[in-house]
Amino acid sequence: MTLAGRARTRKKYSPNANTAWPVSPGGRTVYTPQFILNGVDLPHWRTRADAVIRRANAGPARAHIALRLARGAHQLDVSADGQAKNNVAHPEMLIAVYENNLVGRIGAGENQGLTLRHDFVVRRLIGPVPLDKNGGVHFTQRVDFEKTWKENDLGVAAFVQNSDTGEVLQALALPVCR
Repeated sequence: MTLAGRARTRKKYSPNANTAWPVSPGGRTVYTPQFILNGVDLPHWRTRADAVIRRANAGPARAHIALRLARGAHQLDVSADGQAKNNVAHPEMLIAVYENNLVGRIGAGENQGLTLRHDFVVRRLIGPVPLDKNGGVHFTQRVDFEKTWKENDLGVAAFVQNSDTGEVLQALALPVCR
C-alpha cells in the first residue's frame, strides 16, 4: 500500500505522520519507491520481493482478524476484532481505507508528461490501536468519505503487527461494497 501524501489528500497531518510510519524500525531513511515487509526495508525489492513474500506467507498467521463493513451514504462504519496468538509482544492493529484506480498526469519534474496509475493508495489510516493484555482488541469507527474519493474504488485493509519490529502477524482486506 502507498501512504497518500499531503498533495493527494489535502488533509493536514502532524509533522511525523507521513514519515514516521514508513520507516522500518531502526531505519532512518524514507525514499521512493520504498518497499518494507514485516518491518524490513527491501531496497532490491524488484528482484527479491517475490521470494520474501512467499517466505512470509508460508508460516501460519500469528493473529486472527474479523472485519465488518457497513456502508451508508458517503460513509462507512468499520468494525474490527483482532486477537494475537502465542503471547506476541506489543501487538497493535491498524486499519487502512484505500483507493484503487487513481490516475495522475505529471506536469513537471522527471516524470513530466507521463500518466501514472496507482492502486491501494491509503486515504485514511486508523490506529495504531494497541491490543489489550490478553492480546485482543475490538473497535468501531465511522469513516466519512471525502468528496475527492471514488467510492466504488475503495477498500479497507486491517492488519495486526508487532509494534517493536513491524512484523505483520495477520492482514485482511475487503472491498467496500456498493
